[in-house]
Amino acid sequence: MKLTPFYKRTLVGLLSLFFIVLASCDQSRDVELPEDIKQITNGDLDAWLKQAPFEGHWEPSADKKENTIVITNLHQVFPFIGKLKNADDDNKNRTSSDGDLHEEAWQVFKDPKWGEVVTYAQLAYDPKELFLSPSYSEMGNPVFSGSQDIELSYSGSLKATQVIDHKGSAKTGIYWVNSNMQTYLMGFYQNQNLVFEVAFPCKTDNKASCLEKLKDINKKLKLNVKSWENATVDMLETTNSNDSFWQDPYIGIFPDQYEIPSVEIKIRYSDFTLQNLNVPQQNAAYLFSYENDYGLHSLGFNKEKSAQSRAEFEKAHEGQDFIEAGKLAVKLYLSESEKGDIHHIQASAYMKDKQELKVNASYPVKDPEARDEIMDIFNHLKIAQF
Repeated sequence: MKLTPFYKRTLVGLLSLFFIVLASCDQSRDVELPEDIKQITNGDLDAWLKQAPFEGHWEPSADKKENTIVITNLHQVFPFIGKLKNADDDNKNRTSSDGDLHEEAWQVFKDPKWGEVVTYAQLAYDPKELFLSPSYSEMGNPVFSGSQDIELSYSGSLKATQVIDHKGSAKTGIYWVNSNMQTYLMGFYQNQNLVFEVAFPCKTDNKASCLEKLKDINKKLKLNVKSWENATVDMLETTNSNDSFWQDPYIGIFPDQYEIPSVEIKIRYSDFTLQNLNVPQQNAAYLFSYENDYGLHSLGFNKEKSAQSRAEFEKAHEGQDFIEAGKLAVKLYLSESEKGDIHHIQASAYMKDKQELKVNASYPVKDPEARDEIMDIFNHLKIAQF
């Protein structure tokens, strides 16, 4: 792997025009921010981030010429910046009209002592808890290094230290980042709608100075993160715990010939557990269930070859109730009935390779939360189409 310092390239002509048009489509919606966040950022994320105690602020657009657009390799140098997930893995990290971000900003410093430093902040519309993933990898970008860069790969990993804290709406942590043959110390902070990240090069034999620098950042940016203030050098030792990282809530079923799941179910942290495979009497290749004070809850998945084309399938279900499942908005057709004190839901959807997904759910009528739980699982189903 080659070293990847911060740099930029400018593009002109039609590509520049494309990005200008794209940017003009962004429409930021209003958001009501808590008072303490307003006081921290003073309403200007860029100006706030520039107050970080580093020298050599780098502005790649400072000499931008007319009809050009500047692209940097920021996300290769520091791949974890701004790449956050919510618990459901449907967080849209963008500021466009359908994005989850009201605003985001980043600043880069080429500090003579510390090297290349990144500070980042975002203001989200909803104060949902956000998570970092522990690893990253992607192929090279020919925009920067030419066609030969396609053969390169970039990767990175995060290791949590013992400085991890989550109280109320505030979540903080200190991490070690290994990326592009460089080791960074990284601070992460979330307070309701606000997320802040900082990363700077740090050799493991220089932990004391790096920790003092992080404490200085904490003070200068008025974050007042108590866990950072009280951290000691010994607490920068890594831990094997993954509790602070994003945990995939999905379980994959029906693997294809490449062992890629054809269906993914957001069920891992529900009470449902996989009971059996291939249950003919319930027409289920995968049967999940649990029992509570109200009785038995079950959820079975099967698939079968379809004699219909996709268009024929849609026409056959015309007029039937449906929901649009997952990011692909796949139509999942529903029919419901009650037998005794049990509610039944049958669902079907068209999927790849000319197959139909069949789902059978049942739960006690008297359980007040059961239907919402099933419908949440249905709404988040990932059903392969190609």
